[in-house]
Amino acid sequence: MLEEKNRRYRAYLNEKSPSRKAALDNNRNTVKRKLREMQNTWLSQKADEIQSYADRNDTKWFYDAAVTHQRRRHQKTSPCEQQPRPGYTSTLPEVEKAIGQLSRGKALGADGILADVYKHGGPQTRKKLTELFHTMWVQRAVP
Repeated sequence: MLEEKNRRYRAYLNEKSPSRKAALDNNRNTVKRKLREMQNTWLSQKADEIQSYADRNDTKWFYDAAVTHQRRRHQKTSPCEQQPRPGYTSTLPEVEKAIGQLSRGKALGADGILADVYKHGGPQTRKKLTELFHTMWVQRAVP
């Protein structure tokens, strides 16, 4: 599902035509819908599980399941925690798009660097960032 989405995205980047854009949008909507369905199914099963503990007055398992669920809802995952896709590499257009979406004049980021530095860093900065993101993805760690 995601491989198809990524394939269509790369095809769109190679040739930005209305038909490829429509195919990409359609595929994105399908992926989002399926993901929502999967999330709803999981959430429903988890709710049934927690309710069964409550019905049996099993407070230990009830609170354990509820707390675990809450903890998972509030955890933030970074791209480094995802499984690397074979053959995937950060692309310069992806990095340029991300840099373009940064807000100017805001506080320092987590890395201690202003967004303006990235925006005005030029092609060499973008190239080095692309290489850094690729390394982070492959090594699943921040160097």
